[in-house]
Amino acid sequence: MKNSWTTLVIIMFGFTYGLVLSYKSYENNQITEFSEITTAKIISAHSGSESSPKITFEYDVHGSTYKKTVNVGKKYSSCWRNKKCIGEKVFIEFSTKNPNYSRLVK
Repeated sequence: MKNSWTTLVIIMFGFTYGLVLSYKSYENNQITEFSEITTAKIISAHSGSESSPKITFEYDVHGSTYKKTVNVGKKYSSCWRNKKCIGEKVFIEFSTKNPNYSRLVK
């Protein structure tokens, strides 16, 4: 019985992981296909870890405000500690079809 539960948990984890990857791939394709670039303002920084901090940025598209939290890597590695990046402007790319889909321009 224990092996069947373990197998079921592994299958469910794999299925969930596959769905997340599919969604991220779909989101990236939407941004690429219906791309527009604008500026956003960093409104907060979080510690994912020292090597993988996160920032939240806010941007406006046609009078609506959107927010997105992303992993940012080394460029903002100290931001979550000293918060100096908050208020900075960054360039983002978003989908004109669904402006909730966005990413930092590298």
